[in-house]
Amino acid sequence: MHDRNKQVYDPIDLTLVAARETQEKWSQRPLVERLPLVRELRRLIATSAPDLAEAAATVSQRPLAEKLISEVLPLADACQWLEQSAARVLAPR
Repeated sequence: MHDRNKQVYDPIDLTLVAARETQEKWSQRPLVERLPLVRELRRLIATSAPDLAEAAATVSQRPLAEKLISEVLPLADACQWLEQSAARVLAPR
């Protein structure tokens, strides 16, 4: 049983806590600062697509083309969608 009053020392838990804290900081940055980073991420995904697909295929022992189509290209597409839709999707309601 997990004791919620105990200090968290598990490396996975520490990583999750750090990720939550980082996400909070990221969400406070203006969109105009975040979108160029998303654009650069998309560029890096596109230029590294063969290597990313090969790494994913190796880990899961699946065909390279399958990983390229099912994981790498959709990730680049999601970045492009975010670039185009972020202002609307993230606008205060």
